[in-house]
Amino acid sequence: MRRKTMAKGLLAGLALLLAACGGGAPPQDLALSGVSPNSPSVVQGGSVTLTLTFTSQNGFQGTVSLSVIKDGQEPSWLTLSPTSANLNVPKGGQVQETLQVGVAPDAPIGAHSLKLKATYGSKTAERDLTLTVNPPPSFALSLNPSSLAVQQGGQAQTTLTLTPQNGFTGTVSLSLVPGQDGVPQGLSLSPQSVQVTGSSPVTQPLTISASSSTPTGTYRIKVRGTAGSLTKEADLTVTVSAPSGGGGGGGGSSGSAGGVQVSLQGGTFTQGPTAQNVSPPPGFQAPYGAIAFTAQVPQGGTLTVTLTFPSPIPQGAVLKKYQGNAWQDVPGAQLSGNTATYQVQDGDPLDGDGQRNGQVVDPVALLVPNAPTATWMRTYGT
Repeated sequence: MRRKTMAKGLLAGLALLLAACGGGAPPQDLALSGVSPNSPSVVQGGSVTLTLTFTSQNGFQGTVSLSVIKDGQEPSWLTLSPTSANLNVPKGGQVQETLQVGVAPDAPIGAHSLKLKATYGSKTAERDLTLTVNPPPSFALSLNPSSLAVQQGGQAQTTLTLTPQNGFTGTVSLSLVPGQDGVPQGLSLSPQSVQVTGSSPVTQPLTISASSSTPTGTYRIKVRGTAGSLTKEADLTVTVSAPSGGGGGGGGSSGSAGGVQVSLQGGTFTQGPTAQNVSPPPGFQAPYGAIAFTAQVPQGGTLTVTLTFPSPIPQGAVLKKYQGNAWQDVPGAQLSGNTATYQVQDGDPLDGDGQRNGQVVDPVALLVPNAPTATWMRTYGT
């Protein structure tokens, strides 16, 4: 009897020992075993979705708080959604949860080394994460030329260059909008959109048209490009003039300066003509100074200029352009009697602005030798 009692006691003690050593339910555990993608990129003001994979050897059921740490603290420019999740991870299994990571519009650009933390109770599961913040896609606009002359009922052209930035692609809508001045009635732009499909700058000829009722004057306006919430602008100055001698830059016009009658064929005056004082080259004098004017012509068109002087042109006189404080020959100039005729093409070297923009800038002078004829001396007293 005594032996049976001792045996029962030994068995009870052994059972208690076994229970203390390995008996009962094992503790729950949790591991953050994966983040996909683990090196995501996001633009300023945007967000990215991550997939988190949780695993457990002994099973886990409960609430997990989620956070992101950079240099020991949560970045103020970063937000998470959700910030907590209720998990039920089976023993030896795994579950996945999605996490939305958003960054502020002023988030620092570049790669950020972060630590993603899942906290449950007094324990934490962690995973390293590299998040790259990029500037948002955008574009820049420029115009060449940025100043145009157009007649009522006519048109002129400029070239728009659209430069995509940070991977921008898509359709950009174009329009004329007020700048320092309002957009006059009847002034329009064509085309009204441009397509960007790659990373290279896109060039697009733009036609600015004025109706027959567009008020004359100079207008400092803008060309606006819009794509979604993006808006960019480029300055444009448009001078609208009344048609003359056939209109559209193809007729004629005349004026006088310093006693010289100036007639145009193929264009019309938008400024001048006026006489300017110049320093003639050695061996010559410029009795009429330089005759300066600006004329509108069809883009790339040719302007024929006739200068009629009050007296016959003396032998040895030449016609020269005065540009950049230097004298240049006028090829093909014809001098006869008291007239000089020459041609200048929009955008060629004789065009003072050097641009193919439907506008000719023309300072020209008749240069007379320092030993003029007797008739010239009697006329001008030199």
